[in-house]
Amino acid sequence: KYGREAEEISNLKLGLWDYKLYEIYTYYVVTYVAAKTLNIRQIIMRKDEIHLSSRNYEVKITYDKVPECKSWIAHGKHVVFNGNEIAVPAGRPDIAIHLEDKVVSVCDAKYRVSMRELSESRFKVLGYMHEYNAPFGALVFDPTHVKPVSTVDSEVKENIEFLEETLKHGGVIIEDRNKTLYLVALKPKPFTELVESKEYRILENMVNKFAIVE
Repeated sequence: KYGREAEEISNLKLGLWDYKLYEIYTYYVVTYVAAKTLNIRQIIMRKDEIHLSSRNYEVKITYDKVPECKSWIAHGKHVVFNGNEIAVPAGRPDIAIHLEDKVVSVCDAKYRVSMRELSESRFKVLGYMHEYNAPFGALVFDPTHVKPVSTVDSEVKENIEFLEETLKHGGVIIEDRNKTLYLVALKPKPFTELVESKEYRILENMVNKFAIVE
């Protein structure tokens, strides 16, 4: 009996924390792609941020941290009709990339989610892009742990069908004149496979483009 209960507790803890491991994995993959693509010469690692330096670029990549003084929602004017003050919290993207003190990309990483939750996460990333005026955003997810779901909502159904197609191609890049959204179906894999993958090339495309924008 106690052995079974211990196993159930262990499985519960794994379920609670494996998504954090995937977030950290994504954080280091994004950092590696940026460092390699931008020919970075110096890397300084801190608790929740990494600084990358080269002759041409100064890049800061943060993990699970609100970009300081960058959110127009948190730092804009607030009006409460009863006269009281209110603090509006800023969004906290899993990963934020700063180039020369400007937020150029926001990323969210998702692991063990349903198709519906993944669909909602796409709009969450778009919200971060708007809040921080970031020209690039990425939704990174493990395609092997996305759960199918049925729905009668036509909008959600269309988005789910779109994401199912995305899974088949490793991701997709959605571009407009001044905004780009990246959907990246990144399954954890050995380094030698990662650098040859479609997912790596999608992230590399993002880094190349925000370097040009700057």
